[in-house]
Amino acid sequence: EKSILFILGDHGYPMGEHQNVSQQRYLYEENIHVPLLIFGEGRIIEPKRISTPCSQLDLVPPLMDLLSLHGFNLSIGSSLHRKIQDRTVYFHNPYAFKNFGCRRGKYKFIYTRMSQELELYDLEKDPEERKNIAHEMPKLAQELLHGVKDYERLFHRLYSEKRVVPHESEKIFSSNFQSVPVT
Repeated sequence: EKSILFILGDHGYPMGEHQNVSQQRYLYEENIHVPLLIFGEGRIIEPKRISTPCSQLDLVPPLMDLLSLHGFNLSIGSSLHRKIQDRTVYFHNPYAFKNFGCRRGKYKFIYTRMSQELELYDLEKDPEERKNIAHEMPKLAQELLHGVKDYERLFHRLYSEKRVVPHESEKIFSSNFQSVPVT
């Protein structure tokens, strides 16, 4: 009755989609889409399914909510209990090809730094990520690339400083960065 249980995966498991059998190589949905279940008997009134993209950084805020701990919180995630506004969720793969990407609404963007390849998918029309539309929507692709490169710079700076969040005096995530590292 006093327990709160989070069950989640840290990465998906590809089964040959995109000629992909390695969970640490790409940023397609089969690599990064993971289940998340939160149990809190007596604390969660009504079960619900959240379809809005979220990240592992979004785990601390609902835990704080479930424990009724309010006030100063260094977490940069969003509470899954409250309505999550439309936002861009950033993710990366620090291994293999140094891929970075993001989800904004129905669009998913992947940037492969080594090849400079840009991929843009409309996940509503193309959930299997087969038709790259970056050349059809160059303005959106460039806008998302700019955000991904900002995220990449922030990620490398925090990593070099051995930090997970910026200093309290800094404007925290002006671009509303939310991320999930793919491991």
